[in-house]
Amino acid sequence: VPERVLALICLDALGQLSAAADTTVERLRKHLLTCVPGQPRAHRPMADLAEAIARRQRHSPLALADTTALVERGTVHDGHHWQWRHDPALAAPSAVYLHEEQVLALLAAITCPTLLLQAEPASRHLPAGMQQQRRTAVPALQTITLPGGHHLHMGNAAGAARAIQAFLNAGGLET
Repeated sequence: VPERVLALICLDALGQLSAAADTTVERLRKHLLTCVPGQPRAHRPMADLAEAIARRQRHSPLALADTTALVERGTVHDGHHWQWRHDPALAAPSAVYLHEEQVLALLAAITCPTLLLQAEPASRHLPAGMQQQRRTAVPALQTITLPGGHHLHMGNAAGAARAIQAFLNAGGLET
C-alpha cells in the first residue's frame, strides 16, 4: 500500500525507462521473439573471471575493483566454464514501456519524502531535460549529486551512506 511507505531512496534512477507510443509494436515484437517455447536461455560460457570482467566493463564504465566485485558475486563456475547467475530472460527486451507522460503521473503521485542520489556523470539513458522533468514531478524530492557513476553506491559507498543516513535522520527515520 503506497500510503504505508515512509520514505523512498532512489539510486541514480527516478522512474522506469519510457518510450514513445509508436515504438510499442516493434518493442513487443522483439520481446515475443525471445519467448519462443523450447528455446534454451543459456549464457555464453566464459573461460575465466578475467573474461567476465572484460565483458562487464564493455557495458558500463566501472572501476576495476567494482567490476570485479560485481562479477565475483554475479557468476558461478559449472565445473568447466564461468556463467552469469542471473536468468538470461532478464536481458530480453521488455515487452512494453510506459509513455513518459505515464511515468510523470506515477512520479507525481509519490507522497513520501524522496531522496534521489544522482550520479556524476549523469545517466546516459535519459536526456538531461527528461531527468529534470522527472525531478520536478516528485513533490517531496531531495536530490544530491555524488561522483561515482551509475554504481555510485559501490564507487562512492561512504558518500552514498552519509547522504542516506542524513536523509533518514532528517525525517526521523533513523536506522
